[in-house]
Amino acid sequence: LVAAERSLHQARQSELAAALSSARSQLDQAQTAVSTRAQAKSLADRELALIGPLVEKGIEPQIELLRAQSAASQAGGEYRGAQSAAAQAASEMRSVREQFRAQSVDDLTAAKAELAGMGRELPALQDRVTRAELKAPISGTVNRVLVATVGGVVKPGEPLVEIVPSDDALVVEARVAPADIAFVRPGQKAQVKLTAYDYSIYGALDGEVERISPDAVVTDERTGETHYLVRVRTEDRLVDAAGRPLTITPGMVAEIDLLGEKRSILSYILSPIERVGSKAMRER
Repeated sequence: LVAAERSLHQARQSELAAALSSARSQLDQAQTAVSTRAQAKSLADRELALIGPLVEKGIEPQIELLRAQSAASQAGGEYRGAQSAAAQAASEMRSVREQFRAQSVDDLTAAKAELAGMGRELPALQDRVTRAELKAPISGTVNRVLVATVGGVVKPGEPLVEIVPSDDALVVEARVAPADIAFVRPGQKAQVKLTAYDYSIYGALDGEVERISPDAVVTDERTGETHYLVRVRTEDRLVDAAGRPLTITPGMVAEIDLLGEKRSILSYILSPIERVGSKAMRER
């Protein structure tokens, strides 16, 4: 808009400058004509003044007097015409100058009004530009885009994207069969192995059970199989041979080993015998 207004102003100024130049040229020509006609009139008047006495004395014929009078009259008419043309050219020159000045004042007034209007609109426009750029409060990876409709309207406070923080601890959601859930408790130690990285090379992540779902959920609609959802949080990160952190992104598959209490080899050997002994001498 500003560029268009500037271009229009420049076009008007160029047009008025051309008109002013043309008026100045016409005025110069008219003034030159006045000077030429003034000289011609002066010569004609002098000739008439000289011929008159000679005709009275009979030295020159009457026809010469008539010719001189006609020439003086014609020169006078041309001189007055040149003066009129010069006056008209001067008037045109003043008119163009006034038009030029008035147009400049109008353009300046319009520019000031437009600038004032833009100054009032600028905060709102800056706010729109600022709001057009979304900035997350944390660095991370976009996991889901919640508003994907082009031209859609977003309600105030409505989430737009789901971001997984890159500097936050890794949280893994595991499925535990109902038969094993009795041996899982919050705070229990665990080991997380990412299938994307070879365990024998990169090892596992140490973690801890953070949350256990209050009830089993259906994880396979076809078979009706259910599992408890267990959330395991890790604090460390996998690194390569050079000590650089490996990239871990949402959606990676992991295997989780939930660690139970420590037991000796002897307890493992005696455990079956103890179970048999506890059931001995019983009858259903």
